[in-house]
Amino acid sequence: GRFISRWSPEATAFIIGAEEEDKRSQNRSMAYIMILENRGLGALKIGSEAEEEVETGQLQGPAIGPSILLMRSEDAGGGYVHYGRQYKPPKWDAQPPDRRYSLFDPDRVKAWVATFRMPKVVPLTKYWNKVLASPVRNQTLLFSDDDSPGHSERLAAFSMVAERWFGKVLFLQIPSKLTNVLKYFGMKPDEYPALVIAVAGNGELDKGEMYRLF
Repeated sequence: GRFISRWSPEATAFIIGAEEEDKRSQNRSMAYIMILENRGLGALKIGSEAEEEVETGQLQGPAIGPSILLMRSEDAGGGYVHYGRQYKPPKWDAQPPDRRYSLFDPDRVKAWVATFRMPKVVPLTKYWNKVLASPVRNQTLLFSDDDSPGHSERLAAFSMVAERWFGKVLFLQIPSKLTNVLKYFGMKPDEYPALVIAVAGNGELDKGEMYRLF
């Protein structure tokens, strides 16, 4: 996060989100870094001039106003994502106006980080804890093993759809060795491969509705 003042409302929201994330997460895999600079979001090289050339793919500044930049891991697709008003967590339009139009709301920042730190297609074996913490509760589930016939073609088609709906729906790949997960969704290894859409319920413990497409 890059802000003009440590005590600005935007910086405060950023700090609250970071502190709550640190208490919740056990693996401490996400680092929150605050930079105070009155130039707004500049190039990735701190202190560079606005017109200074930088390497391809890097952001060049300054931009107007406070900003948050997420550096994604290679597993999550790599690159950089800039936080902006266009990102709305699921059901955010139902929030009261004072939160709905607040870009730097702590819950909104946390939801954005939780979404973009995962890849578009999530292998459940590697991201189980992050999936549980994600604000995105509607899911599309691909039950398919890596070594099964036709898996590459299924995963490629799955990834194309995930590209369009990223941030709104979680796309999970679930191998048959995750027996507890299969039991939760009412699936068996001999039913592989399968594609299931899971629509979130109203509460934390409500599994909602599930529709099997094949």
